[in-house]
Amino acid sequence: VSQMIADVNNAIKAADAGTGNKVNLTNKAVEKIKAILAREDKPGYGIRIEALDTPGPMPFAMSFDDMRKDSDELVMEKGVTFYYDKSQAARIEGIKVDYIDTGGGGGFRISQPHR
Repeated sequence: VSQMIADVNNAIKAADAGTGNKVNLTNKAVEKIKAILAREDKPGYGIRIEALDTPGPMPFAMSFDDMRKDSDELVMEKGVTFYYDKSQAARIEGIKVDYIDTGGGGGFRISQPHR
């Protein structure tokens, strides 16, 4: 029974974030991104993701952007627009973006489940 409960919980987590998309978002990340965009009065903006060439636990950067460049891939996921340079597709596609609440605040966590 405990294994069945664990399997159901894992299935719910996978469904929440989606799988197999170019960018996978949890519902909590979607809510937080939309709230920040509204609070910052940035209608029409999306999120630019960059793969950094630095070692460490967070090899990605996220920023607001409303301009698509010729070299960009544009991805719509759960009503959020993402931009990233096509040359970084191998490092970015398949990532999972989550928002984690902590006692002192919170933050976005980007993971690469496919690696």
